[in-house]
Parts: sequence; structure tokens; C-alpha cells
Amino acid sequence: GGVPRAVRSPVVVGMASCAGRRVYARGMTVRQFYALDAEPRLRETFDSIGLDEARKKERFAFFAYYAEVDADGSGEVSLDEFYASYGIEPTRFTDRVFTYFDLDDSRELSAQEFIVGIWNFCTFSVARMCQFSLNIFDAEKLGTINRYQCDALVRMVYNTDETPEHLVPVVQRMASPNDPTGEMDVEQFSHFISEHMELLAPAFDLQTRLRSRLFGQGFWKSLTDRRTADFGELASAEDILLRKRREVAAEDRKLKTRRTKGGRTHMRINPDMLDSRSKSALLDSRVEDEDLQGVPNQSEPDSGKPSDVDSEAGSEDENIYKVEGMLSERQQAALQAYTTVTRLEHQFASAMGQFREREIAMYNRKGEKHLISKERLQESIDSYNELATEAAKLKHTFQVAVNDLHVFGAESLQETERQQYVQCIAEVDEICSAWFESKEGKIYLKMVSKEHALQMTDGGNRFGMVSKAELAAGQKRARDEYISKKGKERAEEIAERFVQLQEKHKQRINSLVKTYNLMLEEYEEAVVKWQWQRLHDDESDEAYFTCPGMGVIVWMEPFLFNVAGICEDTACDNQATRRCATCNHEYCADCDMIVHAYGAAQNHTLRMDIPVEETEWREKVQTLPKHLRSAVTKSICVDGIEVTRRQLLAQQSHDAALEVESGD
Repeated sequence: GGVPRAVRSPVVVGMASCAGRRVYARGMTVRQFYALDAEPRLRETFDSIGLDEARKKERFAFFAYYAEVDADGSGEVSLDEFYASYGIEPTRFTDRVFTYFDLDDSRELSAQEFIVGIWNFCTFSVARMCQFSLNIFDAEKLGTINRYQCDALVRMVYNTDETPEHLVPVVQRMASPNDPTGEMDVEQFSHFISEHMELLAPAFDLQTRLRSRLFGQGFWKSLTDRRTADFGELASAEDILLRKRREVAAEDRKLKTRRTKGGRTHMRINPDMLDSRSKSALLDSRVEDEDLQGVPNQSEPDSGKPSDVDSEAGSEDENIYKVEGMLSERQQAALQAYTTVTRLEHQFASAMGQFREREIAMYNRKGEKHLISKERLQESIDSYNELATEAAKLKHTFQVAVNDLHVFGAESLQETERQQYVQCIAEVDEICSAWFESKEGKIYLKMVSKEHALQMTDGGNRFGMVSKAELAAGQKRARDEYISKKGKERAEEIAERFVQLQEKHKQRINSLVKTYNLMLEEYEEAVVKWQWQRLHDDESDEAYFTCPGMGVIVWMEPFLFNVAGICEDTACDNQATRRCATCNHEYCADCDMIVHAYGAAQNHTLRMDIPVEETEWREKVQTLPKHLRSAVTKSICVDGIEVTRRQLLAQQSHDAALEVESGD
């Protein structure tokens, strides 16, 4: 409610007062420049971050801080000015923080970028800090981080070439028996960091220094609480600003609609052009949003309230592909795929649950093999394999159905949209024809028809009169204009609704793929062929790794963090040839010798040449398109059901090839 104590303190007020008298830019003091130039431009920004009109003192103080950093009055804050002003030691992490503030990548901060950036970083909760840190390494926007990336993150945060010794075992705790890579999403990573705050200690220390220097801890706690209450735990600064811009744009459109009622002229609807025209209108209404964000429009973040898409399309289980009347082949295929996916989802989830229970039981009994008879042990293994085979077959059928729904569902929605456009034309003509026969419609035509007739005849004769033919032409133009306007309104409603339905369809497919570890068709062939798989050797009771595309087997876990194969010394561009298993780094031969010649690194004895199989594999996957390369190199396939599914597919292909050969 009230102004935080830190803002009312004499120190801050004195600073703002002194800054207000200093000549800042264009011969004006800071206060004059703020009132005449900056305040109108920053008004929307301040509203967005929770500093409304009632908090004018804080608004000016925020700009005064910016002016204090911008010592040369250039209107931009350079990287050097930023670091020097706050006594920040330049590191790779602080560079990332500055880059995050620099929304237009100019390496200079405007007043808006400074304010939004400082507010964003200083209102980070633990979850938001983790999301920011995760995004540094999540180049493919997968929303996950593994232990190798966390290790690199720790080195970046601490500005060291190797992970501090006391943190190495902490990072390794991310791994588990079922997932050696330790891959976590934002929620899991936030929980992990909450228990091990030391991993990101320098990041939180930087936040504390900025908070203390700017306004004080109490001020930022109030804004952090307000941000969470208004926008949710993980809403990004871009989404928050975008939401405010949408609200402003919506108000502007309402005002514009009231002011220009009936004032525009349009051609009558052309059925062939209706689709593109209506979509263009929607795109035009989003231009301001996209200019602000710099990327294509995205859905609103989850803030605890149902989104527009949810309210229009219903829950995840709602059949958005259902169509009244006669169905085309695509619409029938979409409905069939939806029914199949709904049925198989529960069956596969049940089979997967049974397999996971048996897998955990097998793992827990690993150390008790000597206490179990060979017969019972073999029965347990056979049961495990049967469950894996059953779940693998269900997964394959389920995955095919999801792929069908992915393709046919999108095509069905597009076809239904086109049908509704055509239907809308007939409905609008019928509704408008009936309206023109009403008293209100006749008055409208009488009033507008003469105006059009006068425009078409340059004002009529010298007495302002028009002929019957001219009046009839004016009436036709008035009717066409009205029908066109109503038709466009209906078309825009249809277009907006189907944009929401397509987004709902996309979210549903992504949810299925992520929840059940499925693959879309475009990824299937490349991932199955080139992703490393972890298998188990019964004789030695050890894991080994294979890549089907290369037909090779290795007994040491492939190293995925440095897929490009470049020496990790920042000053070296050579190919990496040596690996240190102690610090998880790869260097060329020269850099490896130099790095391990002094300090604690001298004790790193687990160093070896990178296996030839891995080097050849890296060369192969570098030729794949970026999105496929990301899917292949994201992790090693360790899931028992997925590995079994791939083995069944390979066996089917082998059997089919034998049948062809025997037939020949």
C-alpha cells in the first residue's frame, strides 16, 4: 500500500534532489529532462512494473538512478558505465545479465531497458532466478537443464575454468539411477537449487548488491510479491510488458470503434479473398505486440487464471475436432485419430506405470542377487522383459496415433475454418437482407444512399439533386458497404477463434509428446538412427552404449555436452582430442597439457583420448538440420520402454528384409 521506507529515506530523496539540479542533457537538468522528455515515454513501462501514477517519487528516483549511471548524458548506458557505477566485477554471468537487459542487442541500455532490466533481475524469486539461469543454456527452448549444463552454469557463475571442488558432488546429485544425465525442468531445478543455494550464490549476491544500492531490500520485496501476485511465479518480463501493451491496444480499439462507427468503405466480400483478408486483419492488430517483443506472438503465461485458449477450446480432453454435418476425409481422419489417442493414452499410462514399478524393484534388488535363486531371478527378468515389450508395442501404436492427430487435426481445423467462412457469407447476406427490410434498415439506406449518390456525381446538380438511377446506384453501394463490414466482422471472429483452436491443438500435441516421451514423425527416423542408447549386458552386468546409425558399441558413456567437438579453452579454436573425466572438460592436446600442469588440476588423472567412435558420431550429427541435431544430442536414450520399442522396430525391419530376399 504505502511507499516503502527505503524510498522515503533522506538518502534517496537527497540523491534525487541533487540529481534533479545537475545539468543532464540538451541543457536541461535531470528533473526538467524527465518531466518534458522521459516521463511520457516511460509512463507505460512504469505502469507495467507496478509503479503507478500514485508513486511519482519512486518513478523519478528510478530515472535519476539511470541518469547517475549515464554520466556523459548520451541517453545510453554502456557496459563499462554499468559495471563501474555499481562496482560489479565483469564475468561471463554478469555479461549475460547485461545482455538480458539489452532488449535490442545494441550493447547499450536505454532508460526503458535499464528500468525493465533492473526491475526484472531485482524481483527474481528463486524460481525466476533458476529459469533465467536455465535459459542461458537452453538454446533450443526445451525447458530443461541437465547436470553437464548445470556444471557449466556453476563455472560461469563463479567465473572459474573448473567447478569448485566443494560443488562437484553437489552437481552430481542431479543424476539418478533412471536418468544419469540428471535432466530437470524448471520446477525440479528450482527445488534442487532451493536445497543447494550455494550453486548460484554469486548470482544471488549480485542481486542483493543491486537491491541494496537501488531503493533497498524492503522496496524490492514489495515489488517481488506484487509481481508474483499479478503475473504468477514464472512470467517473463517480455510477457508482462506484452500483456500491458495488449490491454492498451484493446482500449484503443474500443475507442476507435466507437468513434468511427459506420465511417469506412469496403468492397463487398469476395469468397476467394475472405480467408487471407481476415487473417491479415488479425495480424495487423498484433503489430504493436510483436514490435515490443521482437519475436512472434506467444500465449499468455499461466497466472492461475484460465487463458483465452482454454476458455474458447475447453479443457485438454475436449474434442475440438468435432464438426456438425457431413465430414470430409480429413475431418473423419482427425476424429478417428482423436478417439484412438484418447483410448490408448490410458492404456499406455497403465502399462508404463507397471513397467516402472518392476524397474524400480529390479534396481532395488540389484545387490541381493546372491540371495535369490537363479530360477526366481530368471523369472523376474522374463517378467520385466514381457512388461517392457507390452509397453513398447503400446507406445509405438500410441505414437503413430499422436502423429496422425498432429497432422490430420491441424488440417481438419483448417478445412472447418474454410467451411465456416463460406457459410458465414450466406448467413451475413440473409441477415443483412432481412435488416434492410426493417424500419431501422430503411432509414439507414435512405440516409446513406443519397450521400453515396452525391459523392458519385460530384455533388449532384447545382441544386444538390440526384436522379433515380444515381440514387439506386448509391443505394446499391450502401448495401454492399454494410454487408462487407458485417461480413468482415464475422470473418475476423472466425479467424480469431480458429487461431485459438490451432494453439489448443498444438498445446495438446506438445503435452502428449512431453508427458509420454513420444516423438513426432519428423524426428523419428533421425533420433532412432543417431541417438546413443544405453543397453545392459547380462553377462558382465554392466551398461554399454550403441549408436544404430554407426553400428558401434562403446563401454564408456558418450560425452554430449561438447557435441561440436571444439576445445573448451576460450582462446583456442582447435578440435578437442583429450577428455578429463574428473572435471568434465575436453581440450586439444596442447591445452590439455597446459591446463593440467598446475594447481588442483595436476591431480586429475582420469584423462584419455576421445574415442574415435564419438568423434565420427559428432561429425555425422553436425550434418543434420539444427532441430534434428538438438533432438539427437539432447540426451542418451536410457528409457527401457523406448529402447525396447526401437529394438522391436529394428527386428521388424530385419524380418521384412529377409522376407523380401527369400521371395526373390
